[in-house]
Amino acid sequence: MMIPTGSGAIRLMPASLSFAIAFTGIPAAATAFIDAIFEGPGMVMLIINLLLLVVGCVMDMGSAILFFTPILPPIA
Repeated sequence: MMIPTGSGAIRLMPASLSFAIAFTGIPAAATAFIDAIFEGPGMVMLIINLLLLVVGCVMDMGSAILFFTPILPPIA
C-alpha cells in the first residue's frame, strides 16, 4: 500500500511548530506563569488534566503530543 505524498507534510508541520515553541522559550514562560497563578501541585495537576481533556477532544493525539511535549514537562 502506498502512502499519500501529503501525509509527510502533515506530520512535519506539528514537529516544526514543536521545535519553534521549544526554541523561543515558551515552556519557561508557561512554567513561570503557572507557578505564579496557581498555588500547590494539586491545583497545577488539575489544570493540566483539564487542558489535556479539552485538547484531546479537538486535536489528533499525535499532534497534541508533539505540541505539548516541550511545554508540559517543565511545568510538572
